[in-house]
Amino acid sequence: AATHRDRTRAQSAIPGRPVIAGRSKLGVFQGHRMPATKSQRRTPPTLVRADAKRNRRRIFEAAKACFAESGAGAGMEDIARRAGVGVGTLYRAFGNRSGLAEAVFHDMVEELVHAASQLAASKDPCLALNMWAHEYGRQLASKRAMIGELQPLFERDPALLHNSRLRAAEALEVVLSAAREAGCVRKDVLATDLIMLLNSAASPGPADPERDDRLIGIILDGIRRC
Repeated sequence: AATHRDRTRAQSAIPGRPVIAGRSKLGVFQGHRMPATKSQRRTPPTLVRADAKRNRRRIFEAAKACFAESGAGAGMEDIARRAGVGVGTLYRAFGNRSGLAEAVFHDMVEELVHAASQLAASKDPCLALNMWAHEYGRQLASKRAMIGELQPLFERDPALLHNSRLRAAEALEVVLSAAREAGCVRKDVLATDLIMLLNSAASPGPADPERDDRLIGIILDGIRRC
C-alpha cells in the first residue's frame, strides 16, 4: 500500500495541485517551521526575574506594614490586597502566613547586610553608622510586630535567631570600624556591644517610632568620642 509520503509526492505531480506537507509529532511541518504562537513568544528571562523581584519587594513591604498595623490580626488577604497581587500568589510562594513572616525576616537580615556594604563607601562614616543604626531600629519594630509568627520559628530552630544576630553584628562592624577609624566613636565599642544596646531600644508594647529613634539617638551619643 502507498504510504502517506508516497501519496503526497504523487499529489505534487498533479499540475496546479498544492502540496500538503505532513505534520511531525513535534508540531512542526515537514520542511517548514510553524510561526511561534503567543505562548511560545515568552518574555525574556531577565525581565521575568526583574518583575518577580519587584512583586516580592511589594509583598514584603505590604507584609511589614500590615503586621505593624494589625499584629497577629494581619491576614494574607489584607497583605495581598496591599501588595496588589492575588492571595493565591502568596500561598503558592510562601505556603502560609508563618512562611511569609519567615521570608520577610530573612529579607530584613539581607537588607542590613546590603545597607552596610552601601554605606561603607560613605564619605561621612559617622553619618553612615547613624543611618544603619536607625534602619536596624526600624527592623526591630517590624520584627516585634511579627513576633507571634516568628517566635514558634525561633523555638523550633534556635540557630535561626542566633545566626541572624551574628550576621547583623558582622554588617554593623563594617560601618562601625569606619567610624572608629574616623575617630568619631569610642575605640573600645564592639559591634556585639552596640547590637545589644540597640536591641534594648525595642521595648515591648505598642509601636512608637519616635521613641525608638530617640532611644537609638541616646545610645549613639553615648558611644561618641568626646
